[in-house]
Amino acid sequence: ARSGGAAAWSFKFRSVGVELGDILYHNFPDAKVIFLYRHADGWAKSAARAYRIYDIDVPSGQSRTSPLYARLNPAIRTYMASHPVLSPIEILSWMWVSRMDRCLALQQLGVPMFCMCYEDLQAAPQQMLAAMFAYCNLTVRDAAMIDRVVAQDSQAGTSLSQATLQDSTKILRDDDLAELHRLIQQFSPSLTPDIVLPQTFRPA
Repeated sequence: ARSGGAAAWSFKFRSVGVELGDILYHNFPDAKVIFLYRHADGWAKSAARAYRIYDIDVPSGQSRTSPLYARLNPAIRTYMASHPVLSPIEILSWMWVSRMDRCLALQQLGVPMFCMCYEDLQAAPQQMLAAMFAYCNLTVRDAAMIDRVVAQDSQAGTSLSQATLQDSTKILRDDDLAELHRLIQQFSPSLTPDIVLPQTFRPA
């Protein structure tokens, strides 16, 4: 990368990486932190397909995947101490809540960041990305290349590709989303499904 003239590197972590946010920031205080998030309904619909949480046939709607998520998510692990087996919608709710709460906690620790909603990125990609690059003190020399990247499926060829996700059988219904909203309120009363986090850049 250096031989090619690169002066900056970008690392996109899986969402669980936010749990290490304070450690990463402590060791790399000059890094520019970007937090991309999505409103709960759209995120849950996508995550239910991507993680195929509902695709396993388990009696009474319980999920055998609970222990796996408990290993990766401290909030789920704590909750499972009194709720040993979680329903799929409980897993989805905790995954969304814990990521959002963790972002807020990092902000309270003084971690500066550029936040943006996935919905805004979809609606105004050029404006959102221009603001993000400006925050990172980066200059885009080839705007057409950015447009080509935006038009691609970043997960193409993987189990999370758009084509693959269409094969998932579960689509969240209105009652699933109502339960999602109820659980969000229960797990973190300060959050709402469509919350706009502090330090979020909004398009004009």
